Amino acid sequence: MDYRIEYKMPFSLKIDVESSILINEKRAHVRLRTNRKRETTFPGLSEAKNAFLENDDTNHFEYTEVTLFFSDEVPDKKTERITYKMKFINDFVLKVSNHLIDCARICLEDYVLQPLSESWQLGPLNISTKTPDSESYRKGSVSAMFPGGGISNFRKPYSTEQCNFFKSCIESGYNFPLSTRILADANHYVLKNNFLMASANLSLGFEVYLNETIRSTAKKRKIPEEKFNSGKHLQ
Repeated sequence: MDYRIEYKMPFSLKIDVESSILINEKRAHVRLRTNRKRETTFPGLSEAKNAFLENDDTNHFEYTEVTLFFSDEVPDKKTERITYKMKFINDFVLKVSNHLIDCARICLEDYVLQPLSESWQLGPLNISTKTPDSESYRKGSVSAMFPGGGISNFRKPYSTEQCNFFKSCIESGYNFPLSTRILADANHYVLKNNFLMASANLSLGFEVYLNETIRSTAKKRKIPEEKFNSGKHLQ
Protein backbone atom coordinates (compact mmCIF):
# COMPACT_ATOMS: atom_id res chain seq x y z
CA MET A 1 0.00 0.00 0.00
CA ASP A 2 1.29 3.45 -0.97
CA TYR A 3 0.61 6.31 1.43
CA ARG A 4 0.56 10.06 0.99
CA ILE A 5 0.17 12.01 4.22
CA GLU A 6 -0.28 15.77 4.36
CA TYR A 7 -0.19 17.83 7.54
CA LYS A 8 0.89 21.17 8.99
CA MET A 9 3.75 21.75 11.39
CA PRO A 10 2.90 23.98 14.40
CA PHE A 11 5.65 26.36 13.24
CA SER A 12 7.80 27.07 10.21
CA LEU A 13 11.05 25.25 9.47
CA LYS A 14 11.81 28.19 7.14
CA ILE A 15 13.04 26.00 4.31
CA ASP A 16 11.47 24.49 1.19
CA VAL A 17 12.99 21.19 0.17
CA GLU A 18 12.12 17.78 -1.27
CA SER A 19 14.16 14.74 -0.29
CA SER A 20 14.16 11.12 0.75
CA ILE A 21 14.22 10.44 4.49
CA LEU A 22 15.16 7.38 6.53
CA ILE A 23 13.32 6.74 9.82
CA ASN A 24 13.68 3.48 11.76
CA GLU A 25 15.07 1.74 8.64
CA LYS A 26 11.97 2.80 6.68
CA ARG A 27 12.62 4.86 3.57
CA ALA A 28 10.14 7.62 2.75
CA HIS A 29 9.97 10.76 0.63
CA VAL A 30 9.21 14.14 2.16
CA ARG A 31 8.31 17.51 0.70
CA LEU A 32 8.42 20.73 2.75
CA ARG A 33 6.68 23.92 1.68
CA THR A 34 6.47 27.18 3.62
CA ASN A 35 2.94 28.57 3.77
CA ARG A 36 2.87 32.31 4.39
CA LYS A 37 -0.33 33.61 6.02
CA ARG A 38 -1.99 36.72 4.60
CA GLU A 39 -4.06 37.17 7.76
CA THR A 40 -1.89 36.61 10.78
CA THR A 41 -3.05 35.16 14.09
CA PHE A 42 -0.53 37.31 15.95
CA PRO A 43 -2.38 39.33 18.63
CA GLY A 44 -3.00 42.91 17.53
CA LEU A 45 -2.24 42.36 13.83
CA SER A 46 -4.68 41.59 11.04
CA GLU A 47 -2.27 41.34 8.11
CA ALA A 48 1.34 40.21 7.89
CA LYS A 49 3.15 41.95 5.04
CA ASN A 50 6.93 41.61 5.22
CA ALA A 51 6.65 40.87 8.93
CA PHE A 52 8.61 38.15 10.66
CA LEU A 53 9.35 37.16 14.22
CA GLU A 54 12.92 36.59 15.26
CA ASN A 55 13.40 33.17 16.86
CA ASP A 56 9.87 32.24 15.84
CA ASP A 57 8.46 28.97 17.19
CA THR A 58 4.82 29.87 16.44
CA ASN A 59 2.58 29.69 13.37
CA HIS A 60 1.31 33.28 13.62
CA PHE A 61 2.93 34.35 10.35
CA GLU A 62 3.83 31.14 8.54
CA TYR A 63 4.06 27.38 8.93
CA THR A 64 5.52 24.42 7.09
CA GLU A 65 3.30 22.09 5.09
CA VAL A 66 4.63 18.54 5.04
CA THR A 67 3.80 15.92 2.43
CA LEU A 68 5.08 12.45 3.21
CA PHE A 69 5.15 9.49 0.82
CA PHE A 70 5.93 5.90 1.84
CA SER A 71 4.88 2.31 1.24
CA ASP A 72 3.98 -0.30 3.83
CA GLU A 73 2.12 -3.56 4.29
CA VAL A 74 -1.39 -3.18 5.67
CA PRO A 75 -3.11 -5.75 7.96
CA ASP A 76 -5.93 -7.76 6.38
CA LYS A 77 -8.39 -7.45 9.26
CA LYS A 78 -10.41 -4.24 9.41
CA THR A 79 -9.89 -3.77 13.15
CA GLU A 80 -6.13 -4.17 12.72
CA ARG A 81 -6.13 -1.68 9.85
CA ILE A 82 -7.84 0.89 12.06
CA THR A 83 -5.27 0.33 14.81
CA TYR A 84 -2.52 0.60 12.21
CA LYS A 85 -3.78 3.97 11.02
CA MET A 86 -4.37 5.34 14.49
CA LYS A 87 -1.17 4.08 16.08
CA PHE A 88 1.59 3.33 13.59
CA ILE A 89 0.94 6.25 11.25
CA ASN A 90 0.71 8.75 14.12
CA ASP A 91 3.96 7.46 15.63
CA PHE A 92 5.75 7.40 12.29
CA VAL A 93 4.67 10.93 11.38
CA LEU A 94 5.77 12.17 14.83
CA LYS A 95 9.22 10.59 14.38
CA VAL A 96 9.56 12.10 10.91
CA SER A 97 8.57 15.54 12.25
CA ASN A 98 11.05 15.37 15.12
CA HIS A 99 13.83 14.32 12.75
CA LEU A 100 13.04 17.34 10.59
CA ILE A 101 13.09 19.55 13.68
CA ASP A 102 16.44 18.12 14.81
CA CYS A 103 17.90 18.83 11.38
CA ALA A 104 16.54 22.39 11.46
CA ARG A 105 17.97 22.99 14.94
CA ILE A 106 21.41 21.59 14.21
CA CYS A 107 21.95 22.18 10.49
CA LEU A 108 20.12 25.53 10.22
CA GLU A 109 20.95 26.60 13.80
CA ASP A 110 17.29 27.35 14.49
CA TYR A 111 17.67 26.54 18.18
CA VAL A 112 14.34 28.04 19.26
CA LEU A 113 12.49 25.02 17.89
CA GLN A 114 11.70 22.16 20.25
CA PRO A 115 10.87 18.50 19.53
CA LEU A 116 7.20 17.56 19.59
CA SER A 117 5.98 15.28 22.35
CA GLU A 118 2.61 14.12 21.00
CA SER A 119 1.10 13.61 17.57
CA TRP A 120 -1.89 15.80 18.47
CA GLN A 121 0.43 18.81 18.14
CA LEU A 122 0.34 18.21 14.39
CA GLY A 123 -3.45 18.29 14.19
CA PRO A 124 -5.41 16.09 11.75
CA LEU A 125 -3.50 14.09 9.14
CA ASN A 126 -4.83 14.00 5.59
CA ILE A 127 -4.10 10.47 4.39
CA SER A 128 -4.38 9.20 0.82
CA THR A 129 -3.81 5.56 -0.07
CA LYS A 130 -3.14 3.73 -3.31
CA THR A 131 -3.00 -0.01 -3.90
CA PRO A 132 -0.56 -1.53 -6.42
CA ASP A 133 -3.37 -2.10 -8.95
CA SER A 134 -4.75 1.44 -8.60
CA GLU A 135 -3.70 4.49 -10.60
CA SER A 136 -4.89 7.21 -8.22
CA TYR A 137 -4.90 7.91 -4.49
CA ARG A 138 -8.02 7.49 -2.38
CA LYS A 139 -8.32 10.28 0.15
CA GLY A 140 -9.16 10.03 3.83
CA SER A 141 -8.15 11.51 7.15
CA VAL A 142 -7.28 10.49 10.66
CA SER A 143 -7.35 12.64 13.75
CA ALA A 144 -4.09 12.71 15.66
CA MET A 145 -5.83 14.26 18.64
CA PHE A 146 -6.99 11.23 20.61
CA PRO A 147 -4.56 8.33 20.00
CA GLY A 148 -1.57 10.11 21.54
CA GLY A 149 -3.55 11.75 24.34
CA GLY A 150 -3.93 15.46 24.84
CA ILE A 151 -7.73 15.61 24.97
CA SER A 152 -9.76 14.16 27.82
CA ASN A 153 -13.29 14.31 29.17
CA PHE A 154 -12.09 15.60 32.51
CA ARG A 155 -9.18 17.39 34.13
CA LYS A 156 -7.10 15.44 36.61
CA PRO A 157 -7.69 17.00 40.06
CA TYR A 158 -4.89 17.88 42.45
CA SER A 159 -4.79 16.19 45.82
CA THR A 160 -5.46 18.08 49.04
CA GLU A 161 -1.79 17.69 49.98
CA GLN A 162 -0.69 19.21 46.68
CA CYS A 163 -3.05 22.16 47.07
CA ASN A 164 -1.92 22.81 50.66
CA PHE A 165 1.74 22.56 49.64
CA PHE A 166 1.16 25.02 46.79
CA LYS A 167 -0.59 27.47 49.11
CA SER A 168 2.11 27.28 51.80
CA CYS A 169 4.86 27.87 49.22
CA ILE A 170 3.28 30.98 47.72
CA GLU A 171 2.38 32.37 51.15
CA SER A 172 5.88 31.91 52.54
CA GLY A 173 7.71 33.01 49.40
CA TYR A 174 9.64 29.73 49.58
CA ASN A 175 12.70 29.71 47.34
CA PHE A 176 13.06 26.21 45.91
CA PRO A 177 16.58 24.76 45.90
CA LEU A 178 18.34 24.75 42.55
CA SER A 179 18.35 20.94 42.50
CA THR A 180 14.55 20.84 42.90
CA ARG A 181 14.06 23.18 39.95
CA ILE A 182 16.47 21.21 37.77
CA LEU A 183 14.68 17.95 38.62
CA ALA A 184 11.37 19.63 37.76
CA ASP A 185 12.87 20.38 34.35
CA ALA A 186 13.82 16.70 34.04
CA ASN A 187 10.19 15.69 34.66
CA HIS A 188 9.09 18.29 32.13
CA TYR A 189 11.31 16.78 29.46
CA VAL A 190 10.03 13.27 30.24
CA LEU A 191 6.47 14.45 29.54
CA LYS A 192 7.73 16.04 26.32
CA ASN A 193 9.40 12.76 25.27
CA ASN A 194 12.76 14.55 25.19
CA PHE A 195 14.64 11.84 27.05
CA LEU A 196 18.07 13.22 26.14
CA MET A 197 17.42 16.44 28.04
CA ALA A 198 15.60 14.54 30.79
CA SER A 199 18.70 12.39 31.41
CA ALA A 200 21.01 15.42 31.35
CA ASN A 201 18.86 17.32 33.84
CA LEU A 202 18.48 14.27 36.07
CA SER A 203 22.26 13.81 36.23
CA LEU A 204 22.87 17.51 36.84
CA GLY A 205 20.10 17.70 39.43
CA PHE A 206 21.57 14.80 41.37
CA GLU A 207 25.03 16.41 41.41
CA VAL A 208 23.60 19.73 42.59
CA TYR A 209 21.49 17.98 45.25
CA LEU A 210 24.58 16.13 46.52
CA ASN A 211 26.49 19.41 46.73
CA GLU A 212 23.61 21.09 48.55
CA THR A 213 23.38 18.21 51.03
CA ILE A 214 27.13 18.27 51.77
CA ARG A 215 27.10 22.03 52.31
CA SER A 216 24.02 21.81 54.53
CA THR A 217 25.67 19.09 56.64
CA ALA A 218 28.88 21.12 56.88
CA LYS A 219 26.91 24.14 58.05
CA LYS A 220 25.19 22.10 60.77
CA ARG A 221 28.58 20.84 61.95
CA LYS A 222 29.87 24.43 61.89
CA ILE A 223 32.66 23.72 59.43
CA PRO A 224 34.00 27.11 58.26
CA GLU A 225 33.15 27.97 54.68
CA GLU A 226 36.77 28.66 53.70
CA LYS A 227 37.88 25.30 55.15
CA PHE A 228 35.06 23.51 53.37
CA ASN A 229 35.90 25.13 50.02
CA SER A 230 39.59 24.21 50.38
CA GLY A 231 38.76 20.57 51.02
CA LYS A 232 40.63 20.51 54.36
CA HIS A 233 37.57 19.03 56.07
CA LEU A 234 38.30 15.81 54.22
CA GLN A 235 41.79 15.46 55.65
